[in-house]
Amino acid sequence: MQTIVMNKRTKEMKILLLIFLAAGVGYTVFLLVFNSLSQHIQILNVDDFEKQLKITKEAQLIDVRTHREFKKQHIAGAKNIDYLRIDFRKEIEKLDKTKPVMVYCHSGYRSKMTLPTFRNAGFTTIYELKSGFSGWVKAGQPIAIALQALFFVITPHIFALEQVGLSLSNSFLIFAL
Repeated sequence: MQTIVMNKRTKEMKILLLIFLAAGVGYTVFLLVFNSLSQHIQILNVDDFEKQLKITKEAQLIDVRTHREFKKQHIAGAKNIDYLRIDFRKEIEKLDKTKPVMVYCHSGYRSKMTLPTFRNAGFTTIYELKSGFSGWVKAGQPIAIALQALFFVITPHIFALEQVGLSLSNSFLIFAL
């Protein structure tokens, strides 16, 4: 009788051991797959995003906010592809998949939601602005604004506007693109 109980316990122990091994192998495979996918996606703070934008050759800067938000102001050089539009995926497919993509929205939520779409579309290098456009502005980074169908880049530096016959109540330097 004791032999039968021992064999039954041994069998149960072997089954438990196999379950733990399978779970361990499954978890390891998950980590390997997740890490390989996330290696191509980097979520950056404002300073790192700005540095990466400067050093990344042929970066495709994508603003996924609505056209209305983009029209008011955006990061200079950005292309607007509205995440909420029905043709979002179709527009993403038109981009060059061999070039890095740098994506942002207002606060980071929408751009984060687009990351799987970019990855599934075949993009190999994707950078996302963690705090979005609001974080970019708060950090004092340059922006482009629409003004009578012309775009200007505004940076938080003091410039003697009197030299060109202009006055401005706050300390902004205006360049025409």
